[in-house]
Amino acid sequence: MDDGFGFVLTQPQYLLSFSITVGGLLALAVYTAYFAKKSMKTQNIEGLNFSGAGVILVALGMYFLWNYLTWIFFGGWNEWYAWILGHNLDLWMLSLPLVGIPLLFRNNLSKNPNLSGTENKNN
Repeated sequence: MDDGFGFVLTQPQYLLSFSITVGGLLALAVYTAYFAKKSMKTQNIEGLNFSGAGVILVALGMYFLWNYLTWIFFGGWNEWYAWILGHNLDLWMLSLPLVGIPLLFRNNLSKNPNLSGTENKNN
């Protein structure tokens, strides 16, 4: 078996997983830092961008879902999946998209009173 980066080059799914881990998580970290800095300027909770938080939660959850599904479909219990899945107590993060998807659409629903279920009582 190859050691080091040669291990990543042995299979295309290893290279794709490595690229998603390095590039995707780095991009997510940069966006999360930007979102946090931008959110610090808000004075109340109504000023927060819930869609941005939804994007972060969905992207992070999809990363863990990708790792889990690659293990299921490409199978095999090798060192890569053993460390990512077998020693990972964070598999609960697979449920993060269930929280993030409603946050993505929260701002749209609050801006349109006909979709949010609230009626105008002034009429």
